[in-house]
Amino acid sequence: MKPIRTDKKRSLLFRFVTSYSSILLFVLVLGLFFMISLTNTYRSSTYRQNTTLFENCIKDFDTSLRLFSTLTTQIGSNETIKALSYLTEEEKTYNFYALGKESMEYLSNLMSMQGMLPIDSFYVYLPETEYFLSPAQFASKEMFYFQRTALADELAIKRDTLIASYDNVMSLLPFTEYSVNSATVYLYKIPLAATFSQSYHPGIACFELNADALQQNFDDVLTSTSSYLYIADNFGTHLASMGNTATFSTIIESLLPLADNSTSEFRHEEFKQGGKKYTITKSTSGFNGWDYYLIQPSAYLLNDLSAYRTTYVIAITAVLIISFLMIFSLSRANTKPYEQMHSRLESSHKENIILQEKNESLQGVLAKQRPLVYSAYVARIMKGAVSSDNDIREINDFLKIEGLGRLNYQVLLVSLRLEQLDDLNHYQLQEYESLLYRCFYQYFGSQILIYHPDVNKFALLLSSETKTEDPACIASIRQTFTELHNYLLEEHSLWTFAGLGDSNTMLPYFWKSYQQALEASALIKDDHFFQSYHDLSRSSETYYYPYEMASQLTTFIQAANTIQINEIFKLITRENVTYRSISETNLQWLLSDLRTTLIKIRQNLSERPEGLAEDFDKRLTKETTLEGMQQLALQLSSCYKSGNTGNQMISSIQNYISKNYHDPDLSLKKISEVFSISESYFSYLFKAETGRNFSEYLEELRMQQAIYLLKETDTPLSELYSHLGYSNPNSFRRAFKKVYGSSPKAFRHTGETSE
Repeated sequence: MKPIRTDKKRSLLFRFVTSYSSILLFVLVLGLFFMISLTNTYRSSTYRQNTTLFENCIKDFDTSLRLFSTLTTQIGSNETIKALSYLTEEEKTYNFYALGKESMEYLSNLMSMQGMLPIDSFYVYLPETEYFLSPAQFASKEMFYFQRTALADELAIKRDTLIASYDNVMSLLPFTEYSVNSATVYLYKIPLAATFSQSYHPGIACFELNADALQQNFDDVLTSTSSYLYIADNFGTHLASMGNTATFSTIIESLLPLADNSTSEFRHEEFKQGGKKYTITKSTSGFNGWDYYLIQPSAYLLNDLSAYRTTYVIAITAVLIISFLMIFSLSRANTKPYEQMHSRLESSHKENIILQEKNESLQGVLAKQRPLVYSAYVARIMKGAVSSDNDIREINDFLKIEGLGRLNYQVLLVSLRLEQLDDLNHYQLQEYESLLYRCFYQYFGSQILIYHPDVNKFALLLSSETKTEDPACIASIRQTFTELHNYLLEEHSLWTFAGLGDSNTMLPYFWKSYQQALEASALIKDDHFFQSYHDLSRSSETYYYPYEMASQLTTFIQAANTIQINEIFKLITRENVTYRSISETNLQWLLSDLRTTLIKIRQNLSERPEGLAEDFDKRLTKETTLEGMQQLALQLSSCYKSGNTGNQMISSIQNYISKNYHDPDLSLKKISEVFSISESYFSYLFKAETGRNFSEYLEELRMQQAIYLLKETDTPLSELYSHLGYSNPNSFRRAFKKVYGSSPKAFRHTGETSE
């Protein structure tokens, strides 16, 4: 074979390089096209997300206004307050003040709702008698104002006219100059009537809104120091302003036509002020027709766009380099095919080795996760989070529960006194936990399931051929636990006590036995150490509705689990009506607690079917039977879509973390208590959904906020840690340096990290 001449080699290589370079040019043009296209898509997506967040803030504020209406409706529907409000000045008798006292007590019962609303106080003005009624006071106009604040005559006349007028109801009215303190306050009034169709209103419910609390409702969109919110009613009258009022308050009237003339779906336009670009976004409330105008720096909304473009520049550069290398490699490959084949075989062999190592690593991870999955499944059984046949089949395949539907299962809750564990460190607690697990398996058999909800509590799921109500079965379990109790007391100086729930054969209802075991355990006193729920002596002086049951009812409604909702009301009815025969007064207190639970659930419902609030609130205030409350719970559950999954819960938890990251007590335990799930299950679910541990996620969020505070604010370094949820400045400095490689002080000085 003749050797190829050098000039022909170069010509051939040049032709290959030229042909492949044309491909490279096409890749570059395509990359630039996608960069421009995706940049515009990102801009639209950012505006859409910001508008959605803005509209959610408005919906939250509308929820508060709806609650004002609900609270006013409840007050106006009260017969005592009705009788009091229709009395004239001439009809005052001893009964007048008795009615006032009874009305104060009724308003006191409604004060639980005040903590959920952005108000400093609320009271009712009765024009017939010129008296004021509040949870803490029933007094004439002169006495009511005397105890609040003294005003000049002219200012007092304005205040009296403002409160007594029916022309300015359902609006935000400036009330700062009449308020007790110097904080900015708005007055929101609603006519006191059972329905708004009445032509005569016997009084006015007044709510004083704190501007700071009101602004917290819009903190998600007022995060920039240059942001500004302007609120106007449906007649264009200015109601309230928040944010950087110094920059925009004098020019807002000229900017509003920009939003009004916009034809965009999300109603946002840009304008310039002082050399900077701003975006104005308009949204109208579906509740009262108020217009909300939000002004934000465009640079703040699109602060990630520069990084977005940088990413694409880096990507195109990388493609360019890779393409040149590929051109050179392919050109040479035409002359060295055997070398290329050998290289590919060697590369394939290395990839096989890497895949094998990853497979072995994955098997190890699955083995480590098994105890976590076990704890999560047992927690679901005890909490009643099992309803469908698929759930039962999945859990039983993993836990291997024998005799479902045939054997009787009951929960034995074993507890230790907390003072026995106070002085133990983490490793000693683990040793005691291992000891107790060994003893449980030794005395009750290896087939039991163990749920560890707290450091001093262990719930054992036992099985037997007979029901727990059988005296012989109770005696057998009592005897076994007595032996265990004596052994732990004599050998390890541990005092244990236990409560035993009733039995059930169906896995979805094992939670009832757990609740009963909790109830029985809570009633153990003195030197007793065992109590069966079946043998409890129930008093008609108290009603049965523990905190845990309210939490479970919330979970069942949000999961749209109608079977478990009916089951929990069946248990409530049996305990309070059949077993205890509680009095009418206690029944009303029970209904009040159930009503509070349903109100909280309704408030957490993000999207409500049209008409739900009005219909639901009317029935809720008038319902006086457990059966009616059950139907309301079923109605509320129908508003939740079936199949709520873990990612929805994690989304709610992430939203909670973003609003409470500055709380130094924020932890796995606190979130587990708030959302009524076990720590182990929450940790497993959070890692599965986000790919990160809770602690890693929280630290990342705090560090992102730290960068923002250091760049955009003048917050002193000595106070910065308290804004981010750290207990002391040293902890914050160590965490910041660990993540960014430099101290907060150095970053504020240079504006750059070491990474």
